Amino acid sequence: MYNQNMGYVHKSSNGKTYYLHRGKFKFPDGDIDDAWYFSTNENPHTTCDLPDNRIVRETDKGIPILLSNKYKGPERIETHKFKSHPGNMPKKVDPNNNS
Repeated sequence: MYNQNMGYVHKSSNGKTYYLHRGKFKFPDGDIDDAWYFSTNENPHTTCDLPDNRIVRETDKGIPILLSNKYKGPERIETHKFKSHPGNMPKKVDPNNNS
């Protein structure tokens, strides 16, 4: 779903509304880059449109995730397939901080 004032909005199978955001993140290797993420909070400064080369799928818990439009897997993704660890997650960067 797209809302002209809020960017891309996803209504999940469990009834929650998620807004797509784009922000700068510092990755574990030290690189700083743009990343997209879903949040239940709307922020007009970071909400954005769905990129042309991406699609939205849900995890088995109803959480939306952004995937390449070349993805050919199941409609719902099992969360136990993710191999992330909190220490390996990117950290959000304050766009007003130039350090």
